[in-house]
Amino acid sequence: MPDKKKKGIQMDSPDELSHEWSQPSGRSWFLGIGINEYKEFPGLNNAVKDVQDIEALLLDKYDLDPENVILLLDQNASEENIIDQLDYLTEHVREEDKLLIYYSGHGHLNKSTGLAYWIPFDAKKDKTARYIRNSTIRDFIKVIKARHILLVSDSCFSGSLFARGTSRSTYAMEELEKIPSRWAICSGRHDEEVYDGEPGKNSPFAESILDVLSRNQSNALNVAKIADRVVDQTRANYEQLPEGNPLYGVGHKGGQYIFKLKANEPADWKACKAEGSLSAFRLFLEKYPEGQYAAEARENLSFLEEEEAWAKARREHSLFGYYEYDRLYPNGRYSRQSLEAIRELEEEKAWQTALEKKSLYHYRKYVLDYPQGKYVKEAKSRIESLMDLERQRKEPIPPAKEKETKVPEPPKVEKQPEPAPEKKERPLPRQHPFSAAAEKKEPAKIKLEGKARWLLLLLLVPLAIWGVYKIVGSSSGEGGKADTPQKITLEGVGVLTQYIKTGNPPPKPGDYVYFHAYVRNGDSLVYGSPQSLKFPAKQDGSSASPVLKALAMMGAGDSATLILNIDTLPQKPQGFENAKEMFYDIAVTDVVTEDAYQAGKEKERAAGLGPVVQGLVEEYKPGVPAGPLRKTNSGLEYLILEKGTGLQPQPGQEVKVHYKGVLLDGKTFDSSFARGKPISFILGKGQVIKGWDEGIALLRQGDKAILAIPPGLGYGQRGAPPTIPPDADLIFYVWLVEVGR
Repeated sequence: MPDKKKKGIQMDSPDELSHEWSQPSGRSWFLGIGINEYKEFPGLNNAVKDVQDIEALLLDKYDLDPENVILLLDQNASEENIIDQLDYLTEHVREEDKLLIYYSGHGHLNKSTGLAYWIPFDAKKDKTARYIRNSTIRDFIKVIKARHILLVSDSCFSGSLFARGTSRSTYAMEELEKIPSRWAICSGRHDEEVYDGEPGKNSPFAESILDVLSRNQSNALNVAKIADRVVDQTRANYEQLPEGNPLYGVGHKGGQYIFKLKANEPADWKACKAEGSLSAFRLFLEKYPEGQYAAEARENLSFLEEEEAWAKARREHSLFGYYEYDRLYPNGRYSRQSLEAIRELEEEKAWQTALEKKSLYHYRKYVLDYPQGKYVKEAKSRIESLMDLERQRKEPIPPAKEKETKVPEPPKVEKQPEPAPEKKERPLPRQHPFSAAAEKKEPAKIKLEGKARWLLLLLLVPLAIWGVYKIVGSSSGEGGKADTPQKITLEGVGVLTQYIKTGNPPPKPGDYVYFHAYVRNGDSLVYGSPQSLKFPAKQDGSSASPVLKALAMMGAGDSATLILNIDTLPQKPQGFENAKEMFYDIAVTDVVTEDAYQAGKEKERAAGLGPVVQGLVEEYKPGVPAGPLRKTNSGLEYLILEKGTGLQPQPGQEVKVHYKGVLLDGKTFDSSFARGKPISFILGKGQVIKGWDEGIALLRQGDKAILAIPPGLGYGQRGAPPTIPPDADLIFYVWLVEVGR
């Protein structure tokens, strides 16, 4: 008999899920014809069993009532009885009904005439008088008044039933149900003999149909999908090719026979709650729109739909996405988080505008609009740098000291301006190390200015050679600011320009660098980091990244633009297909030692872990106190919120887990609840992060728990961009749904 393990609701492929629709009120009929023992033909092994198994499955799981079942087995399947029962169906099946005819027995093909037949129990060899032509079957299908007729023929040469080519309707499920249909699924082509199967089992064809129907958990399964699966499954295991298509010329209008599950609301509701997904609640309400659990199902569905809307907004992380969430849920559970996210995005937009414009006005506007913003310190630093440059540009050069022997001034001419010199030398900035030469007489000035150029050249040459492997000092001496932006060639990759130094030291090996990075294609912003990034900067020359090389030269407060030659990259990145250069605007906000970084992380973790855990508990187990987390030797922390009664999983077993993962700042980075389906993996095989392999092994089936996973048991220093930053603590709410074999 077919597998009857479960009658609940389970997520199936999306194209099998129907919308809400009013089901036709007709009855389901079944005519089963199975013949093992013949008067004059060789017997078959499994024809009767195939028909009985199909009947049992339809009665147990689908919408078939016993009073509408007709079985003709062995000697009862004579030519006369088969024709009589087809006549009976012609008289009693109504227009709103549906009929399934299943034949399993011998078939015959007359090669000279091309005519094909069913062979009833009492047929005689070499005489076709008592054979039943396929054309006769088609005639009955044409006159029976049912809305839908499905003929399943498991016999040799049954493919001759089809008049012409294939067709698959793309209507929605409700349309397929309303439009009349005439379909057939046959075990082989018109000229093909088919396999009966081993004694006591089912034929390969019947085995495939039983498998598809018994595994199905969708409320409405159309015949085209069954046909596709039966063809694939049978062909994959046996040397025969079934066919499944509409029958033309007998009243087919484009619809399809729909297999519907038998209603069992309590069992379906139990399975629906165990699944706990959007699709499960939608499917339940589709099947029981006015059922006793409908109100609770709608409440759960509303909750999960808001979760899905919020998860979508977080994935998109755009102003439109958050505004759309607020429109759908004006007083939703995440309204405050949405408002904060909108504020952050608008601040990012304002800061990116300031970086693009590079003007005092836009930096000042950012500071005024966001006095507590995360870029205020950098904005003020840029304002000061721009003000310094402006002061240097506008300050006049003081008059040169006079010598003891003065050159007599020429006589003044009233109202006659002196003629302008042919070429006027541009005065050097006041703080320039050679500015004293400008105060001497003209011959000395020219001589010293030439020396200045020569000395500057000597300084720039070793800088170009050292590249990123040495620290660049200020051109005004130790601890001073550069009076003009520097331009440094990074051999083989590009140049570092608009380089503004504060005099702060660059990172040492192992230090952590906090910085902002903005990538431009000309004036167009391609990417801007939403927050400071951090990583250990090493100056041993091992990194090939130009950005890392540039950061190795920069101290806290330094900023620069890195211009990369696109041709030096292995391939052109997206957004730069037609570009020759890539621009990185980099600003270092801080440089800290390894010890300081770890201390900060511990402080950040201690401050953030408690509220995040409490938030997850309130979200999934309201009213349950969070309690202290237990810590393992590896550093994993966990808290069991609800104990299950199932088995504890062992390494090598498959487990299914529903989860939601958040960072220490409370931001969700992933959720299986939002996708409506738990994940499956083999425990202890490294298919998930170490913290999950260890944490899930501590639970029992049905347990709901909190796992706090340190970076070493998660994604470590690399992180998982763009959702999980480097060295991130991960906090999960997990529900161990199932422990398999």
